Amino acid sequence: MRGIAHLAQGQMEAALEALERAGEGFGAIGRPLEAAQTRISRLMALAMLGRYDDAIACGAEARAVFDDSGDSRAAGKIELNLGNLAARRDHHDDALTHYGEALSRFAAAGDIELEVMASKGLAAMPETGEVDAYDD
Repeated sequence: MRGIAHLAQGQMEAALEALERAGEGFGAIGRPLEAAQTRISRLMALAMLGRYDDAIACGAEARAVFDDSGDSRAAGKIELNLGNLAARRDHHDDALTHYGEALSRFAAAGDIELEVMASKGLAAMPETGEVDAYDD
């Protein structure tokens, strides 16, 4: 909870430290799903700190745990955050892929509210094919 509080207060370094400790603690007691849950918020903190490659790696690790456990909703949250990160970096094709995957996962989980969020991400993306206005 401390990590989330720091995140909400904009204290990204403190949030990251608290979330890392929480994840390590859950891992030490054999609770990999809870450890992976901390990575959802860690991804956000890393992205806010501009540590994009670390954020992507963090998300991929958590997504693998959620996929192994069959937790479509949590895996979808990772995809949604990765889509937001890709969009922020103007990596539109990657963002479309992540948002589409998030939408599928939220649909499978029956979470309409998160489906809407993924759909909004998709709708905000510019068209990605190049059009040559001079072709006949």
